[in-house]
Amino acid sequence: MAGGLALAGCAAGMPEEEAPSRLTVVTAAEPPTMDYAASGLTGSYMFVATSIQEPLVRYDEQARETVGVLATDWDWDGDLVWTFTLREGVTFHSGDTLDAEDVVYSIERYIDPESTVASDHDSIASVEAIDELTVEITTESPDPILDANLIRTFISSKEFAEDRDDNALSTEVDGTGPYTLNEWTRGEEIVLSGYQEYWDSPPSIEEVQILFREDPSVRASMVRADEAQLAWQVESDSPDVPQLIQQDTTSIVMMRPNTINHPALSDGRVRQAMLDSINVASVAETLLEGVAQPVTGNQPVNPGAIGYVDDLDVWEYDPDRAAALIEEAGADGVDIGAEITINPMGSGRFPRSSEFVEYAAATWNELGLNVTIEVLEPEQWVSLFHDPDPTSDTVADMLYVDSDNPTMDFSRAGRFVYSGGSASLFSDPQIDELYESAMMLTGEERNAAFQEVSRALEPVVPTLNFGVLERYHAVSENLQWSPTAATDPDFVNMVLK
Repeated sequence: MAGGLALAGCAAGMPEEEAPSRLTVVTAAEPPTMDYAASGLTGSYMFVATSIQEPLVRYDEQARETVGVLATDWDWDGDLVWTFTLREGVTFHSGDTLDAEDVVYSIERYIDPESTVASDHDSIASVEAIDELTVEITTESPDPILDANLIRTFISSKEFAEDRDDNALSTEVDGTGPYTLNEWTRGEEIVLSGYQEYWDSPPSIEEVQILFREDPSVRASMVRADEAQLAWQVESDSPDVPQLIQQDTTSIVMMRPNTINHPALSDGRVRQAMLDSINVASVAETLLEGVAQPVTGNQPVNPGAIGYVDDLDVWEYDPDRAAALIEEAGADGVDIGAEITINPMGSGRFPRSSEFVEYAAATWNELGLNVTIEVLEPEQWVSLFHDPDPTSDTVADMLYVDSDNPTMDFSRAGRFVYSGGSASLFSDPQIDELYESAMMLTGEERNAAFQEVSRALEPVVPTLNFGVLERYHAVSENLQWSPTAATDPDFVNMVLK
């Protein structure tokens, strides 16, 4: 296969049918590290590591509930304590056997204040091993969906990790998943090997080679040339690819403004005017065609999520109202000329991402604002995302985000709109009161309460939400795959014919 490495074990004369199956995948970005606690980059990290490491539970989109992975049973006492029973007989790739101490070690790394994802686990007060297969998690306050919030809490072998320093853990990873990390050549490729001792069914594809090409057209061309079987996230009109598979997602294309103390963005009229001046429906049909569907009501959650409101309309395009709001704010002393810097990560998280940022900036400059774009390296971007501090000299004026919602719950969006949220630069006592009440509920009561939050957010514009991402992937004729809305690929569910 063009572009592939020689397959291990393929000695001369070996019958072709005995050669191990290899899937070559090409994606946009290489992960900076294999240590999620030190990265927080959900995109490039998840693309690789979710095949290697596993959480206690995962979200089942069809059942609309969490199901067991490394945990077989879990229970909430209705107050502060969750109890998880672990799957028996699971082994790590290193040969260690999974037990409660591994779970305690892993969760304590995530909730450590030095972890870049500590804020995503801030409801957890402590974690304790009750016996070899039982873990008890105590929360700061009642958290009825802690199980869902653990779907990205990956479990590592304590013994493996404690034998290595942080530098080693950035390139070495031990897990219980269907694939092991075989080889990582920085800047070139990552190779995964099927783990034949996997506790569930071993993967049918024995080896996965992951390559990195920034340009989506280049990725698509590699499938056309049979240099790859899967090109992750290409243009929806990519020509002459054998298969073009559409994948719905839970990700919202949004911008998070500093509403706390930015001279212009702290005024709600300015934020509303910025939305009024973007034709959300038209942008989805043109610039973001095949990339995103327009959001309704400026909601920060995707359809189907707890708290999503079905009867809201797409935000009305009204450039005259936008101009009037800016004029009114300026007349009241708002510093309309204050510089607004938009910070995207890298060169684009999805096709035409950069073009959309440029379009938005140009539109807002025509409105009379002073908007510039500064692209950040992933590490810079993540530090601003996970630690928003309005008193800092480096706080982002406007952070460009595609925010996924793997829990399918409004609380994921709460990190942007609740004053105590891990990525929030917005504060409103009324919103906080509604949000805190909703967080204590479950089932339909929770859904109705968060719908009330969503309706209350619409007029105050804490974030500017433009579309729900959809992805297209170029796929070879011999690859069978039906993607879910998860943002990471499930190689174990792919079949090479």
